[in-house]
Amino acid sequence: MKDSLRETGRYGLGKRKNMPRYWLQLFVWLWIITVVKVVLLFAVITPLNGRLYKLGALLVSPFGPRMELCVVMVFIPVTCNACVFWLTDSFLQKK
Repeated sequence: MKDSLRETGRYGLGKRKNMPRYWLQLFVWLWIITVVKVVLLFAVITPLNGRLYKLGALLVSPFGPRMELCVVMVFIPVTCNACVFWLTDSFLQKK
């Protein structure tokens, strides 16, 4: 089991894939992401709620309501998720 977490990115080829290793690594990754989100919620977002709201309102104020919605609902999440996926992939790539 220890080796399953050390050997990331190797699951075998074709029909001989090591699916238990994949599922274990996926579960560990999801657990870590969940813990990070909860820590961010209680350590950063909750205490700074009022300040973050003011900063967000200031940043999107130059845009109209429709563009503001696009920025908040599409551009920012896509950008943040792309950065997270890129960083995660750089750690998990087998070189």
